[in-house]
Formats: sequence, C-alpha cells, structure tokens
Amino acid sequence: MSTVSNFRMRLSELIGGGVRFVRSVTRTISSISPNYDSGTGDYAYYDRARRGKVRGLEISGLLLKPLGSKIASWSFGKPPKFKAANKESTKELNDWWMQWKHKIVGAFEESLNLGDMYLVINPDLSVTVLPPNVMTLIVNPANFSEIVGWQSDIVYQHPTEPGRTQTIRNEYYADRRVQTFLTSGTEAITTTYRNFINRIPVVHIPNNAGTDELFGHTEWEALIPMLQKYGSVFTSAIEGNIRQGRPTPVISQMGSAQDVNNFWAKFGKTRKIAHADGTSETEEYLDWNGDKLLTLGSTATFDYKAPPPFTADTSTLLGLMFYLFVEHGEIPEGFLGSAIASSQASLSTQLDPLVKFIQKKQGYSEGWVLETAEIVLAFKAIINFKVLTERPTVTWQDLTNKDAATTLNAIKLGRDEHLLDRETALIQLPLDIDNVEEVLAAAQKEADEEQAKFDQGVNNRLDQAEANNARADAQSQKDQPSAQSAKNVA
Repeated sequence: MSTVSNFRMRLSELIGGGVRFVRSVTRTISSISPNYDSGTGDYAYYDRARRGKVRGLEISGLLLKPLGSKIASWSFGKPPKFKAANKESTKELNDWWMQWKHKIVGAFEESLNLGDMYLVINPDLSVTVLPPNVMTLIVNPANFSEIVGWQSDIVYQHPTEPGRTQTIRNEYYADRRVQTFLTSGTEAITTTYRNFINRIPVVHIPNNAGTDELFGHTEWEALIPMLQKYGSVFTSAIEGNIRQGRPTPVISQMGSAQDVNNFWAKFGKTRKIAHADGTSETEEYLDWNGDKLLTLGSTATFDYKAPPPFTADTSTLLGLMFYLFVEHGEIPEGFLGSAIASSQASLSTQLDPLVKFIQKKQGYSEGWVLETAEIVLAFKAIINFKVLTERPTVTWQDLTNKDAATTLNAIKLGRDEHLLDRETALIQLPLDIDNVEEVLAAAQKEADEEQAKFDQGVNNRLDQAEANNARADAQSQKDQPSAQSAKNVA
C-alpha cells in the first residue's frame, strides 16, 4: 500500500463517520448551512479502538480502558443521594437507584468510551441499557429542534437458521410505545402500548457534548493521533530490540541500481499480509536461509548489521507522550496505577485536582441523573399514592475522608444550632451509607429501645423503693404494740 493511500485510510479512521456536519462560520440569518451539530461519532471505530482492534492502536489502545473506568468509578462509585419534598418519594427513589446502580454506572462508563449511551426506564421500573448505534432520533416534522421520541432497532440472528434475522423496533413517545417485529425484513407485527407518565422514558447520556451539539464525544477522541504515534514508537522499539538480538544480514557493494533491481527480480518474492482491521498490503521479501551458502558477484560483500542502542531515547519519547495522555485525561498518573517518585506524599498532592475534576463530571451529569429520577417517580406515583411526581434534589457524597474532622465539626455545629436535620447531617457524614432512611429508622428504633430499658429500670427502682418503704412502715406498726406493753409494765 502506498504512503498516500495509507495516510488517507488512517485519516478516514481518525475523522470517524461522515455523518457529522461541518459547522458553518456564516452567521447570517439567510444561511441554510447547519450551525447546530446533530451528527454522531463513529461508534464502531471507538468500540474497536478501546479493544485494541484498530490498526495502529493494538498496543496504545490499552490505555483507553482505564481512562473511562477510573472516571466512572470515581464519579458514581458512591451513589448520589436524592431528596424530595415527600419522604416516601425520597425513600422509593434512593432504593430504586441502589437496585439498578450497576446498570447506570455501566451506561455512564460506556458513554465515556463511545460518546453516547441510553437508558430506558420500563413501566415495571426495570432498566434497559441501549448502545448508541441502535438509536435514532425522532423529531417534529414542523420543528426539527423538538425531540418527540426515540427509535431503537436491534437485529437478532436466528440460532439455527443461518441468514434469517429478526429486527425488533421500539418507538418511544410521550404517550405511547410502538413495538414492531420484522422477520427477515418482510413480516411485520406491530403492537402499541400506552405510556401513562406522558413523557418519553428514554434518557440520553451524552459525554462532553458542546453547546452547539446534540450528541457527545468519547473522553479520549482527541488522543487518537497521539496514541497512533505512541503505538508506532512502541512497536518500532520492540522490533528494533528483536533485531539487536538477531542482526540483519546485509549485502553491500552490489554494483549499480540496476544490479540491485536484477537481484530482487530474480530472488525476490511477494506475499499478502492481512491486518486485524480488515485491510491488507503486499510485501516483498527474500526467501533466505542463513544456514545455507549464499553466492554473490565479485564486487558484493556480505555482513551482519545491528542497530545502535536506542532504549533511552524510546523511553523518553514514550514518557513524554504518556504525560500528554495524563494531561488530556485529567486523571493523575498515580491514580492510573503508575509508580510515583515520592510515594504517599505525591499521591496526596495529586488527590485534590482529581477530586475537582470528578466533581465537575458529576455536575455535568446532573441533567440526565435528575431526568432519570423524574421518570422513576412518575412511574412510582402510578402504583404508590404516597409518591409524588416532582423534581428532587441530588447530593453527591464526599469523594474522600481527607477533611473528615472539619466536616464533623461543621455537622456538630449545625445540629447544636438546629441548622441541620438528622437526615441531612447523616448524608454529609464521611461514611459510606447506602440507605439513609433505613439507618435513621434503625437508629431511632435503637434509641427507643434504650429509652424503654432506662425507663423500665427507673420504674423497677421506684417500685423497689416503694416496697422497702412499705415493709419499713409495716415493721414500724408491728413494733408499736410491743413498745406500749413495755410502757404499761413499767
């Protein structure tokens, strides 16, 4: 493959799918060029890249998985806490989130890696996670900016009949869900279900979407060119290291360029090399055995050559590119699993920037998090009259216990001055508490039991004192006749 063709192929991979619009710089009202980007990224390419299946990212693509994993675990490892005006709503919502936490965190991590992800809240309050490549936006024909629904198309292969497929299509609207089964693209069975909450039960999770964009970007989209270079340097270093242990045979002084061409024309062979990404290239090689005798012309000489040492330069280049990776990803290297020079002191220094970055990601996530909460409460209100459909507030738990003493003092002051209620104080404690309502109920029950034991003990002591006094009075009355008899005798 020529250099130009190879460059074009790589360029097309880096850009991704051709569905993203090129933004127009024209600001006149008469312009018909789109200036709001409603195109999606190349989800298939991103999925292969993070798995090391893209040419040039076979090695450096391994860096992509921890980037998304660390951000997801730090952002949602401690679940957010919801609070609604209605206590029953608060309890039901927090219980639901804990039940489906694993799917929500997984969907958020996928959005970091692919750019977009979708949650469908079903009427039975289960969660369906849908990848972005199966989703299609439905807009109002009269107003393209108005989203009226989402459509998902999932194609299944028949397990025993090759070539026979079935597409299950779901169209989600505010008032209904339309489900269609298409078998081999011809037989269609359609069923319509009523949507009782009057809002679309699909939650879109975009990552790093700009103000003029509908869909998101992967967390590492801008790193792809650098990672291509990283993989190239790493691969070349490995190949050079192999050659150092096995010097390359070199034939020199073969004569003119025509002599070299004649040599390759006579002894050279070609072979086709297939790559993991589906592309291929043709390579020329010599079918040569070093254990056999090689005859050359009178002017040619034969020797073995090995490249000079280059490990230090390679390490420096890879280190510089890795620092660029760390700067763009905003995850300190100590938290990516790399060794740090001054151990714990350096790790503590890196903690504050990481916490601020994660707090920013949590803030960006509040839109779809609260949208999810509202949909859940809408479904809950149908089956539980104590639950109200409302927009709750969300509180994020402390990421570290670094300032635990300061937090405890602030909570104590708030409680002493009657500025904080028990539930808010418990949420703010530097403890990993999953269900605040259950903890408060258990604490109240324990306090009531202890008070009952104390009251019982006091009552028992009072009863004992009264019994002792009664016995003393009885004994005193019993002793009075004897004293009178003794007085009479005297």
